[in-house]
Parts: sequence; C-alpha cells; structure tokens
Amino acid sequence: MDGVGFIRARLIVLLCSLLPSNLLFAAKELSLQPDKSMILQFAREHKFTDFETYFDGLYANYQQGRAHEAWLLQAYHAFYNSAPKLLDHLNLWVTQRPDSYHAVMGRGVYFVNLGWLYRDGKWMKDTAVIQKRGLEAFLNRALTDMQRAAQLRPAAFLPYSDIIGVHGNLGAFRKLRLFMKLLLVILVLMRNAYLMNIVIC
Repeated sequence: MDGVGFIRARLIVLLCSLLPSNLLFAAKELSLQPDKSMILQFAREHKFTDFETYFDGLYANYQQGRAHEAWLLQAYHAFYNSAPKLLDHLNLWVTQRPDSYHAVMGRGVYFVNLGWLYRDGKWMKDTAVIQKRGLEAFLNRALTDMQRAAQLRPAAFLPYSDIIGVHGNLGAFRKLRLFMKLLLVILVLMRNAYLMNIVIC
C-alpha cells in the first residue's frame, strides 16, 4: 500500500469511529427491511406459503429486536394498492387460509386504502355524500378484517392501530371507552410505560 492509500485507509477508519453505531449497521438493516415488490409478486403468483414464511420472518426479526415496528407496517403497505386484480389474489388467500393473520391483515389494509381513495384527501365537511358512502363501505370491510386479525393474533399491535384509525373516520371517537381501551392495548404492546400512565390517569 502506498502512502496515499495508507492515509485514505486511516481516514476511513477515523470517520467510521465518529459515526453513530446505528449507521455502521445500516447496510445490514436494509437487508431486513420489507421488499414490497417481492410481496406483490407472491400475491400475483399465489405463493401463499411464501407469503406466510416471509411475514413470519419479519415478525421474528421484530420480536428479537432486529427490526423496527415501522417495517411491519411497510410490509403490509404493499397492499396499500388500488389494483382490482390484487383484491382477487387477497380474497383467494383468505379463502384458502381463513385463519391466516397475514391474509386478513393484508386484505384489511387494501380496504383501508380504497376507503381513503373515496375520501380523496378532503375534510369530511367537504366530502360528497357518495364519497362518504364509499369511504364507509370500505372502512367497514376493513374493520371486519382488522378485528379478525386481532382475534387471530392478540399480541400484534398493527390491527389495533388500524382499528382506531378506522373508527375515527367512521365517527366512532364518541365511543371514548372503546378508543381508550384500544389505545391502552397498543401502549402495552409497545411497552410505552410513560404514555400508559397518562392514558390510565
């Protein structure tokens, strides 16, 4: 190694020593993040066993502290898609595996997205009646799937998060007791002791 190469190598070592430790492992972490294109390919090819294996792997990484909960959300957001054919794939997945948490969760996310599309990003007061009907129809379908997902996997936090969001857009925040119970469940699952004390008080 020549003098310039030696100096360059030493500078790299020095810079790495100054970086936060989480950045040093960024490349490794990227390999664990969800691949939405692969998830959609599984759907198109009806590789439901691969679906289950992939999502179970993501959950295992999360439970072992190797993945952030946001990555789970990103994975399911592969179904945040309005392609009509995708619903056919999701319906088949649920039909073939009615007790699959991942199947009903994925379809629920799909329905949530369709509901938002009907609302068209407007304030509710500016949303047309026909749009509100579409919003409510799809959010109610989403709610059915999310509640089923929560039954299948009570310790998972994502269904409860979506249930709260759906209830809010269906005007159900008036049912404060239900909302607070769901919020408390999420905080317990996320082990946020500080916010739990606020909610309980």
